[in-house]
Amino acid sequence: LPSLRRMTPPLPHTALRLTGADALTVLHRIGTQKLDDLPVGESRPTTFCDFRGRLLHAARIEHRPDGVWVLRDDAPGAELAAWIDRHVFREDVRLEDLSAGTIPEAMPDEAARIRAGHARHGHEVTEEFTPYEVALESSVHLDKGCFTGQEALQRLITYDSVRRQLAQVSGAGTPPDVPQDVLAADE
Repeated sequence: LPSLRRMTPPLPHTALRLTGADALTVLHRIGTQKLDDLPVGESRPTTFCDFRGRLLHAARIEHRPDGVWVLRDDAPGAELAAWIDRHVFREDVRLEDLSAGTIPEAMPDEAARIRAGHARHGHEVTEEFTPYEVALESSVHLDKGCFTGQEALQRLITYDSVRRQLAQVSGAGTPPDVPQDVLAADE
């Protein structure tokens, strides 16, 4: 039998290159991660949120000699490119969507992704969730200064009010034999 991985079509991917003196500055200003000090040759994860701290996009930022790259391997680039472009005003930034000319990194199959607890666009990276609810807290740097959604995310931490988190659930059987309720510590 062919493996599930071979039967699954390749996922769309994003490869955006920003060039110009202000490329890192813009991404630092609009993303949740501290990026203004990112050295050439290094990368950091970041998320882009709305004013409520809800997820719009998640990506990895790589600072390369040929520019600053915004990469993700689970969604096409056009929507993220348009979103970044809306936030460029008079800064020295040029944005190129090179998604079609790049090869995405190998993605694990969906079951492996779920077992590893990795968020994916269209599933966990949606406006229904905050970065803290889908295990993307390492993408948020609350001490870096202002960014869209920062106040809402800060309140979640200050008041210990993150109510949902990813949880791995497994069981035997198929519907309707699968239990309706999932309990952890009697809750």
